[in-house]
Amino acid sequence: MRNFPVRGVELSGKSREKPWVVKYAPKTKSEVQGQDSVLRQLEEFILKYTRQTRKGLLLYGPPGVGKTSCVYAIANDHNLEVVEVNASDFRNKDGINSVIGSAVRQMSLFARGKIILVDEIDGLSGNSDRGGVAALTKLIRSSPFPMILTANNPFEQKFNDLRKSCQLAEMNTPSYLSVASVLKRICESEKIAIDESALKSIARRSGGDIRGAINDLQTLASEKRSEKGGVSISQQDVDLLSERERKETVNEALMRILKTTDPFVAKQAIALTDEPWDSFMLWLDENIPKEYSRPDDLARAYEMLSRADVFAGRIRRMQHYRFLAYINDLISAGVALSKDEKYGGFRSYSRPARLLTMYIAKMRYAKRNSIASKIASKLHMSLKRATEQVYYLKTFARNEDFASRLMKEFELDNDEIEWLKR
Repeated sequence: MRNFPVRGVELSGKSREKPWVVKYAPKTKSEVQGQDSVLRQLEEFILKYTRQTRKGLLLYGPPGVGKTSCVYAIANDHNLEVVEVNASDFRNKDGINSVIGSAVRQMSLFARGKIILVDEIDGLSGNSDRGGVAALTKLIRSSPFPMILTANNPFEQKFNDLRKSCQLAEMNTPSYLSVASVLKRICESEKIAIDESALKSIARRSGGDIRGAINDLQTLASEKRSEKGGVSISQQDVDLLSERERKETVNEALMRILKTTDPFVAKQAIALTDEPWDSFMLWLDENIPKEYSRPDDLARAYEMLSRADVFAGRIRRMQHYRFLAYINDLISAGVALSKDEKYGGFRSYSRPARLLTMYIAKMRYAKRNSIASKIASKLHMSLKRATEQVYYLKTFARNEDFASRLMKEFELDNDEIEWLKR
């Protein structure tokens, strides 16, 4: 069974050995909450796999709604082996072919049916240099076993070809009452006394993220466990729960880092914002001089940013995302501790000029890139090569007959044809 990380939970004894998200993961489909239609589609895909025209199933939905758990529940019901691979660990073509390709070619170790589960495909590279998505698409079409993929957002451009080879199954976001029902069963099993209002508050806070809600419950239980082993949780305990689950704006995160000298406060700021790490580095680059006025403080802060940028370069070149741990520490605690003392007063932070430039360029070339993507897919060429061809097509597209043929051949829409004619 998959081992989920439990943020901020430190328990002793058996609880430490098995996080509750693992201990109470659904063992059968009857234990899965509110996903009946998805479970039926998933079960039919697996049991009638040889009749399927699309040889993959793409299970998608927000984090924590139970995508992986649904697959294991169906597998347990039918005594099937699950070979799970996290796509984030093998982002390029060679990694995909080596690891997932081996799983496709090998029979089940236990002489029973097998499901290949490729988790978190959002991290795959779709460009021509890495080719992870293309390699996975090819394996799906030739696999003798059902292949199930999970993603948060399967509608990114890089997944265009992959979607054509897969059935799509959308996970519902559980209602807070469904989440509360799961938490209540856990409380009864763990002998936790909890107010009804507190239970529902935890469920509401989760926003449908069952995994997050269970983690919160376990965190509260660990903090409230008495020496005699009893646990009692009130509404006040939930209200005082750490704010780590509340998402912050970039400005709030910047203020936490640039105003504090506490490394824990600074590191928490990174966890609380949805801003991508590479974009957040640009925000820091733009706004550090507005907060730090002493030369030594500025020098140390930019030293931390430059070190983070070295790791960022390694991630881009080698796709080793484990370096993110170092980047997060450097741009949070590293920058915060670069100053000798806190700065007073209010500062107005601004959006990085580079981000604005990138946005304008993206909008300017959106149509061109869309056309190039369709050409690349149809002619099996790289996106770079297809982009070069677009400018040749602009010359011929002024001919109405040729434009009509282009529209039909590459499935272009009216706006894209008009762009080519300009």
